[in-house]
Amino acid sequence: MNKNICILSGISASVCERVKRKFSRTNFITAFVGHNSFFDDDYFNRLLARTLEILKEADQEETVTRLALFSGISEQSVQQIEKSCFFPAVCRFEVNPAFALDQNQAEHFADFVVNSFKEPSLIRMQKIVRKRSEKRFLLPVRNSKVGFVERCFEKVYNLDDVELSRRILRDAVLLKKSSKIRIKDLDFDGVINNGQHPIRRHSDSIVCDFKAALRFGAVVPERFEFDVSSIKGLKGKEFYSCDGEMLQIKANTTHLNMRINDDFENG
Repeated sequence: MNKNICILSGISASVCERVKRKFSRTNFITAFVGHNSFFDDDYFNRLLARTLEILKEADQEETVTRLALFSGISEQSVQQIEKSCFFPAVCRFEVNPAFALDQNQAEHFADFVVNSFKEPSLIRMQKIVRKRSEKRFLLPVRNSKVGFVERCFEKVYNLDDVELSRRILRDAVLLKKSSKIRIKDLDFDGVINNGQHPIRRHSDSIVCDFKAALRFGAVVPERFEFDVSSIKGLKGKEFYSCDGEMLQIKANTTHLNMRINDDFENG
């Protein structure tokens, strides 16, 4: 049976517990952590860690796992912290404050969650990522170096007219007779490496681990990465890891081995 992991962010503990009981013996699993109505980096890091624990358990059962974020966060500044942790690893559903705070509305909230996973645009995008049929939706955001990638991904993240996100299909060019994606003078070639290839993990944070594992709520193989090269050579170009650190490109580097969360090493 497929697993649906519901990440509950900014939802009261009493509502979370009731929804968890409602979903017992179903294929819906809730991921949430305690809070005191104070949402900071520590809260979101604990929520990410809990979600990854649940995801690991589900993966051991060899099922197709889908995830989505259900957020009761209304304050803009806190939404930005939330986004920095979850974008573009999952898609976000905004939760009605009545659902987020009132345990008497838990039944209705549970129905909202179930129906949200039936959203056609969510199903379609997660299928694209899972099958890697359109690798442009797996591009690393920071090192794509063009704003249109992030803008398109934000529409998917918020499920805001997802069809408009297909602008990326025009601006990120698929090269003829090649598997490469070209953005300006950078080429991204998505591949799954064998077991002898090391898994890149430059950024030591739960946020970056989360962003390496998922894209729009679909699981990405840990050995999937992009070989990044340039028709003009990589010398003098700036690239950033998931945590924002600018890394020096070694002389005579022909390509970079880059994961979807932007972590990379010189190839």
